[in-house]
This record gives sequence, C-alpha cells and structure tokens, in this order.
Amino acid sequence: MRLFSSEADDIQGHHHQNLGQVISRPDIDPWRGILRIACESKEGLSRSLSWLHFLARNEVDISRAMFMQFSALARQFDSSLNDSTILAKTVLCSLRVDSAGHQELQPLFSELHARLAPHIVDCLEHKRQVLER
Repeated sequence: MRLFSSEADDIQGHHHQNLGQVISRPDIDPWRGILRIACESKEGLSRSLSWLHFLARNEVDISRAMFMQFSALARQFDSSLNDSTILAKTVLCSLRVDSAGHQELQPLFSELHARLAPHIVDCLEHKRQVLER
C-alpha cells in the first residue's frame, strides 16, 4: 500500500527511496517512522526534513503538532541553516494547502530566526556564503 499513487514517478534520490520503504508497509505509521528517524541524530533529522518537505510539496496534510516536534528537534540538534530553511519552506508549503491556524506556527519561525540570526550575521560580516549548495 502506497501513500501516493504516482510516487514511483515522482520520487528521486536516496532519501526519497527510503521514504517509499518506510510508508509502503500498511502496519507502519509513516509519521511515527519519520519522527523516529528524526530523533536518532542530526543526520536523521536532516533526512526526515527532506521527506517532510517532499510530503508537503505533494500536498499531504501535516499537523501543526508535527511541525512543532520538528522545530523542537531542530533546536535540540542545533540544526544547520540549510535544514532550518527546509523546515521553514516545508511549513510554508503546508500553509498553501491548509492556511487555517497558521498563526499557531509563528513561534516556530520566531525561534528559527532567533537561533539562526547570529550565524547569518556572522556569514554576512565575513562575506561567507550563508547557505550551503
């Protein structure tokens, strides 16, 4: 059982192939699997954020509680600017699908901004690229 009927056509890259394995078994809750991997390590968080972004771009409804859990993990693992940007983009993609209650996510953006501002300012002061490519 697959979450998306056309996911085989849309999924590219190693991370997304792993997601297909996680969500193709009917006895596994995909959200729990994604969150479990995110909790394991900074690398797991990065991988799970990629999956979460893929789901949001494909208009899968993601709960506000899930975003708050990912925000807490980003803070716990002191996520990179790249990962934090993916989280912010994912939230914005999700708001496109369901804009109700978007004000509840304001603390997520405030926390990201407060945590990442020193890094961004440092990169600007030393003329370093802010985002990795």
